[in-house]
Amino acid sequence: MNVNHIGVTVGDLDEAIEFYSAVFELRILVGAETATRETAGADRRREVFGERWREMRIAHLADDNDTGVELFQFIDPEMTAPQEHFDYWRIGFSHLAFTTPDLDSTLATLEAHGGSVRTGIHEVEPGRRISYCKDPWGNPIELSSAPYPAVHPPATAGERAAAQDVADHEH
Repeated sequence: MNVNHIGVTVGDLDEAIEFYSAVFELRILVGAETATRETAGADRRREVFGERWREMRIAHLADDNDTGVELFQFIDPEMTAPQEHFDYWRIGFSHLAFTTPDLDSTLATLEAHGGSVRTGIHEVEPGRRISYCKDPWGNPIELSSAPYPAVHPPATAGERAAAQDVADHEH
């Protein structure tokens, strides 16, 4: 299996389409559309979002690997922003991550389009750098200079055994 897409709720769909396509070079598959209880797919959406759902705007974007980013702006019920946008202690998704060949340039582009940088740049493996940011609506985003397996290389059998030995002696 592969990751198919992720859904992100934003405060302004038109601005989000511009932000995500400009900063992360996502292509627009389906631009801004309005979905209500009267439009096609209403029964499916009511089942997904519940009886309170009445109206939203939605757009579909994708990266070069065809992984999608589905953007939502809910109109009814009205959206509320959490008091703190990185509720890492809550169960659920904590962030969205993108791989970029030029971390410094992407950080500058992100800030130029209304996003902000949350952390410094950290080298987690030799030549492998990451930084945490947020979009203009506070959604947490990680930027990585290398694909996931290069940033988090699989442990060898010897490393796994050594880690297990340490864990066994700690308990």
